[in-house]
Amino acid sequence: MPAPGTVGTPYFAGQNVLQFIEQYERLCARHHITSKEKHQGLPDYCDYWIRMWIQSLPEFTAGNWTELVRKLRAEYQGSDRFREMETVEFLEAYVLQCRSSPPGVREYCRQFTLIS
Repeated sequence: MPAPGTVGTPYFAGQNVLQFIEQYERLCARHHITSKEKHQGLPDYCDYWIRMWIQSLPEFTAGNWTELVRKLRAEYQGSDRFREMETVEFLEAYVLQCRSSPPGVREYCRQFTLIS
């Protein structure tokens, strides 16, 4: 497994937690990391203060990956651009934006499908 801070490895600094978790899980799967190692290694791929916070969580201490991920997503959902794209409000705002300055039909359909 690549060392934390290596070019191309996921790093979490408080933004886009969903993307970080997905990248970290793919990296662990690619390198055949056990679930215990995955769980224990997660803080190393995070900003210092986030690492300290994660290590203080009961979900981390208990080794509960599902609850730890749920806690991270809940804590950082406000700064998660990808999570924001999952909302109806975001999709409605995109439609309104396209009404005022319409892109090409192909571009609109591609973006609408991606967002929805």
